[in-house]
Amino acid sequence: MVIETKIEAVDPGGTIIVFTYGSIFGLIVSFILGKKIVPNSSIEDGYQSQILALIGTFLLWTFFPIFNFSLTAITYLERTLAIINTTLSMAGSTIAMTVMTAIYKESLSMLILHRAAILGGIVMGSSSFFVYHPAISLSFGVVGGICGFFCLRHLQGRF
Repeated sequence: MVIETKIEAVDPGGTIIVFTYGSIFGLIVSFILGKKIVPNSSIEDGYQSQILALIGTFLLWTFFPIFNFSLTAITYLERTLAIINTTLSMAGSTIAMTVMTAIYKESLSMLILHRAAILGGIVMGSSSFFVYHPAISLSFGVVGGICGFFCLRHLQGRF
């Protein structure tokens, strides 16, 4: 693979490739199939959207740490590190996105918390058992949450 041979990056479980492919595929599909008409209401307005985001966020907090170590972690230490680091990164991302939402005086919704939990899990995806200090994984999540907030604020609705 190009990532291991040319870039010499460690990609346990192929998470870098999977997330990069998924993001590029999603952008291309949304660009091709996207509607040129701006809808009257936001996706965050509906009660059903909020309930589904609540259920999805609960499932993410439950299963994302398991997903991060299921393909690659072999020893008990690696599994424990993956679970703790992923959970801390998701917590840091959620806290950072909530604080940024309060600073910019935007309304907080379950969809924002759902996106923050996804960002925190993805940030720690390929390095979940390489990090040995909790502050590092928490700071990864905070940086991911801040970057994700600005990306959602400035790029949402453009594709």
